[in-house]
Amino acid sequence: EKRFRPADDVLRARALRQLRRAITEDLSLRTVDFNGNYPEPRESDVLAYYRAHLPQWRRPERAVLSVVFVNVPPMTQAELSDAKATEAWKARMRQAADSMIRAVKAGAVLDLVSADFGGPRPDVNVLPDNFPGYWKGSAAQQAAVFKLPPGGLLPEPVPSTDGYLVVRLDKVEPSHVAPLGAVAGDIRAR
Repeated sequence: EKRFRPADDVLRARALRQLRRAITEDLSLRTVDFNGNYPEPRESDVLAYYRAHLPQWRRPERAVLSVVFVNVPPMTQAELSDAKATEAWKARMRQAADSMIRAVKAGAVLDLVSADFGGPRPDVNVLPDNFPGYWKGSAAQQAAVFKLPPGGLLPEPVPSTDGYLVVRLDKVEPSHVAPLGAVAGDIRAR
């Protein structure tokens, strides 16, 4: 203990630094929300408006995905200019994506088997009718995303603008009415 313990004055200084910190909470209000041209609505008015317009605050189902872009090595200029070479490159990417999916289904970890492709890119948020521009999958693949259990993989690779995608569902947020706290600012502005 004597060998690894800091000196008493160092310990005392650390303790004093920690004791001098304070944790505060604040309520930040934007001045643009209080321009004085109209009377501020009462909380009961905001709550009444919220309850009267519940369908307006409905949020669609949302999924958070992790996506592996299977497109390495990238297409060369020669492959781009030759249709057969382009198809051969796409076939190689499809084969790599298929083998990645099989490995994960056999118990491998997606982060490890996809390391050569840069690993999964997390936090890709999608709605049933709004997927990223690089997603070239079918409507059935889009619908299948919302039927997966959290942590589940789509059973087949998804075509993209450049190669294929291996898609894992991280979480699904079901359709719901937004809480009052999330929409109170909009209600007050109205």
